[in-house]
Amino acid sequence: MISRHTDKTESTRVPPEVSDAARAELETRGWTVFEFLAACLTALTRQPSELMAVVERHKPEPKPKGRPRKTAREMFDTAEGRQQGPAAKAMRARRKPPAE
Repeated sequence: MISRHTDKTESTRVPPEVSDAARAELETRGWTVFEFLAACLTALTRQPSELMAVVERHKPEPKPKGRPRKTAREMFDTAEGRQQGPAAKAMRARRKPPAE
C-alpha cells in the first residue's frame, strides 16, 4: 500500500497534448497515470534492459537549467533608455500622476 509518509513523490511536466493522449489511452485500458508510472518504475528495477530498450527512443531532450538569460532589449527600453520588467513597470506606474 502507498503511504504519503514513507513513499517518495516523483513529479514531471509534459506538454498537454502528450498528457491528454496518454491519459485517454490509459483510461481505455483501465489504468491511471499513477498506476502506469509506478509500474514503469517497478519494471525498471526488475527488467532494466528490456524496459530501457522500449522507452529509450522516447527520451525527451534535456531542458536548460535555471532561468533564461534576458536579452539587452528585455533589460532596457531602447526608446527611453530605462529598465524594463514587471518591477520597473510597477515603479513607473506608481510615479505617474492619474489621468484626468
